[in-house]
Amino acid sequence: MRLLLALVLLLLLSACGKSSTPDPKTFQQKILGADLSLLPTLETNGAIYKDRDGKLVSLLPFFHENGFNFVRIRLFVNPDQNSAACQDLNYVNGLAKRVKAQGFKILLDFHYSDTWADPGKQSKPSDWFNLSQAELVQKLYDYTKTTLESLKSNGITPDLIQTGNEITPGMLWDNGKVSLWTDSWNTAEHWKSFTELLKKAVTACREVCPNAKIVIHTERSGDAQATRNFYQKMSDYNVDYDIIGLSYYPFWHGLLSEAEKTIEMAAIDFPLKPVMFVEIAYPFNDWGYPADGIAPKPYPSTPAGQVTFLADFITLINKHSNVTGLFYWYPEETLVPSSGSYPKLNRGLFDIVTGNALPGFYILKQFQ
Repeated sequence: MRLLLALVLLLLLSACGKSSTPDPKTFQQKILGADLSLLPTLETNGAIYKDRDGKLVSLLPFFHENGFNFVRIRLFVNPDQNSAACQDLNYVNGLAKRVKAQGFKILLDFHYSDTWADPGKQSKPSDWFNLSQAELVQKLYDYTKTTLESLKSNGITPDLIQTGNEITPGMLWDNGKVSLWTDSWNTAEHWKSFTELLKKAVTACREVCPNAKIVIHTERSGDAQATRNFYQKMSDYNVDYDIIGLSYYPFWHGLLSEAEKTIEMAAIDFPLKPVMFVEIAYPFNDWGYPADGIAPKPYPSTPAGQVTFLADFITLINKHSNVTGLFYWYPEETLVPSSGSYPKLNRGLFDIVTGNALPGFYILKQFQ
């Protein structure tokens, strides 16, 4: 009954012209992407990439030849150049030019911070700390607009834009901090402040890149009710966006069956919003793997376990027509002879001892 009502609503909205959101049918070409944000840093440290037979390859052409059509690139405001969160505007301009030259489209991931923005931290850039709410809203608009104008002046227009990274708890804390659970942050005042910021970022994107699709990215893919509640808030506060973007790591977010509940919920409750998994990954070994905060992993941490997870995940999302995109996070992790400031997570798609492509790399093209 809920599905029937959703379909009726979709037909009515289409007939009346009341929705500016593109019909999901316009997303028929599936997006297979990779977040390759750290590639220049790894290359500087001597990264070695090979195919499964041990033949040296150039990474960007190798991904393109194997069915990838998008690259995701994260962007920080004033990052520490000696950290893995080093992608400032100059860095992004350089990488994006290379990406475009290889025939990829781009998902630009605004972190709106000097460092990693995620559910545990959404720190303002240091230069924005003492701004009032009104000043912060204007600063966010100006920064987003000038950033996109800089990219466009270099011949780079993002095709997808994330206005924030994993923003279930809001962004630009404390001004934009919200919660679906804690009463003190789950108030109309806090949601108004957060969505005021979010809407201003989207406005800048629409003005500079009118053809780009806007992704609102959250990370509660294993919790359908929380995900529903968040995107219902987006509707309640009239946030303009095109795509529901999700992170899914089974060791944090639970079993595939839980992720499927979220996909099914989105198809029913938000039928005009395609779903993209803008971050997924799975470890191929446990060397130095952090134990704290990690739930039991449902697959072995081996190359075979990584393959099985990816095969099962792709089989699942291929069943759901509202899932239109898949991005693997940090697949460029590989054999790096020199030491450097980069995360050693053992979740990439290349062997960190040999540099050979792992079997999981070749599974991803099955997303269709």
